Amino acid sequence: MKNRTRTKVLPCKCNTKRRNDFENKTLLSLWQQLEPGPDGPPLPDSKVAGKAELPGYRLLFRGGQHNAHATIEKSEGHTVPALLWKVSVRDEALLDRYEGYPYYYDKVQIPVELHGKTVSAMVYVMQPGFECNNPSSVYLHTVRDGYQAAGFDQAILDQALVETRREMVEGQQWGQQFR
Repeated sequence: MKNRTRTKVLPCKCNTKRRNDFENKTLLSLWQQLEPGPDGPPLPDSKVAGKAELPGYRLLFRGGQHNAHATIEKSEGHTVPALLWKVSVRDEALLDRYEGYPYYYDKVQIPVELHGKTVSAMVYVMQPGFECNNPSSVYLHTVRDGYQAAGFDQAILDQALVETRREMVEGQQWGQQFR
């Protein structure tokens, strides 16, 4: 009979819960469907948690000319609808790259209501220094599709475009005062 050595299996002293896969955060999405598809990054661990409204915020488009993207800013008398998602740390890292964090978007925590409880939700907000501008027609169509899929009022998008264009004109007038 051959002499067989047995390998003794020792219990792992590491944390068996893999942080990147299971620690979920609540993400607030202004319009985006986060499931795999052409309009967003593939986020395999993400699940819809519910819908929320952000009173005291307005939706605007900021960024390059005809290449602006959605963002929110504080504004009395306005409300922005949003989807709430549970995302893993791994999916958050994928989103960070997709959203251009920390150069284009920053991440902030906002308290929101979810199933009758207040929770802290992470939201990507445009970094300072990006002017109001028109989004591309493709991007705007994608945002409209996301609003429709979530059951959000399209009039909020229309108002955001009006306010973005008003900000563009006011910004041009302000800049001309110093020429």
